[in-house]
Amino acid sequence: MPYFLPLLIKFRTTFSLLLHSVFGAGPNFHFCSSPENFTANGPYESNLNKLTSYLYYKAPPTGFGKGSRGHTPDQTYGLALCRGDVSTSDCKTCVVEASSEI
Repeated sequence: MPYFLPLLIKFRTTFSLLLHSVFGAGPNFHFCSSPENFTANGPYESNLNKLTSYLYYKAPPTGFGKGSRGHTPDQTYGLALCRGDVSTSDCKTCVVEASSEI
């Protein structure tokens, strides 16, 4: 029976890695650093819309994009990072979905 032990260990390790790769794909994630609201149709919202449009075009080719728009106190900052195994079209979709949730 001890000769099955190395085989069992290899099987469990392989199975664990496969489960991780299948279920490891996390959902879309975004983080807003400030819980404060902003005035609708104001300069901050305008800068935010410009920034999300910029990130929509900047992020997909390389999977990474960052930028800022406007000037203080209405300046916006953003970063988009897509996983390496995500296609360009899925990256664009993710950026659009995250932008709509802000």
